[in-house]
Amino acid sequence: MAAAYSQDKRADLLQANRRINTARHLWRMAFELKTIGHKAYAQGSERMVELGRQIGGWRKQVPL
Repeated sequence: MAAAYSQDKRADLLQANRRINTARHLWRMAFELKTIGHKAYAQGSERMVELGRQIGGWRKQVPL
């Protein structure tokens, strides 16, 4: 959301990409520690992959 109003959209999208990667790792750790179940892990992982694809698409649209 911040990238939509920012002058430096690339930096905001890179930060969003780093945050989603961090969330993926934490989500995986929660699953491995059996804090969340298999179904919740699968649903959450699917949503994070979708977010990552969206961020990647937006990054490709932003000029260097």
